[in-house]
Amino acid sequence: MLKAAALALERFPDVNATFRDDRILRFNPINIALAVDVQGELVAPVVKDCQGRDIDDLAGAADALIRKAREKKLSPEDYSDGTFTISNLGMFGVDDFYAIITPPQSCVLSVGAMRQVPVLEGDTVRPGTRIKLGLGVDHRVLDGAKAAQFLDGLRDLLEHPDALLNSGAAHGS
Repeated sequence: MLKAAALALERFPDVNATFRDDRILRFNPINIALAVDVQGELVAPVVKDCQGRDIDDLAGAADALIRKAREKKLSPEDYSDGTFTISNLGMFGVDDFYAIITPPQSCVLSVGAMRQVPVLEGDTVRPGTRIKLGLGVDHRVLDGAKAAQFLDGLRDLLEHPDALLNSGAAHGS
């Protein structure tokens, strides 16, 4: 999800923005906060500079931050400069929910549980997997049409995971 969101934010830079001093400012770089449950407390450490990074690099960075969070070893730097948040309650079996935007960010992605469901293709029913995504937005920054385009782009990336595996070079290269 982190890689898909990073790619979608690269493709839809208006989503990676804020409203400040009566104007819209785009963030650069893409810094994605991950909501993490730590013994009943929600924290959101930030994976920095997500643009252009490959999936393994992003996964390693996220794992390291989540481990630090669970060990209660996060520093203020680990929380700073988020430009977009992913909140996943799907791991708790929650199908859909409304995540809360963290200012100065203007968007938060809500990720529900993955469910196995029957999928109808023509006259054939086959097993499929579905996940509900939601996007909370600050309408001063992003209207519903642009939010829908971002979600559609994210859906397309998730439905075609080869795009996630074949994009991005190793960070720092």
